[in-house]
Amino acid sequence: MALPLVTIAKLIGQLTVLVPAAESLLRSLRSTVSKIPANPSAAEHLDDMEKALKLQVEVTENLTSQLHMIQSALGGIQKSLKLLTYTIIGVGILAVVAIAIALSRQ
Repeated sequence: MALPLVTIAKLIGQLTVLVPAAESLLRSLRSTVSKIPANPSAAEHLDDMEKALKLQVEVTENLTSQLHMIQSALGGIQKSLKLLTYTIIGVGILAVVAIAIALSRQ
């Protein structure tokens, strides 16, 4: 289906307004980009930053693995302390029962 001739004329009219605006925008961008000095040390700086980030990732992963090991060890210690606490409570109850029996036989 072909577009009506009036619609095509309107679109061309809109483009004639947009093209000069886009052209001036491109000129300003080109002039801005041309003013940026070529700095070879900027690339080196980016490389150094990348290396630092990689090192930080390695350190973070190492610390995370160590924290997981510590967490699992602490979990085992916690279980042992709970068992020890229950054992002490049991021994205390048995001692109180033994004392009560001993006193009741006298």
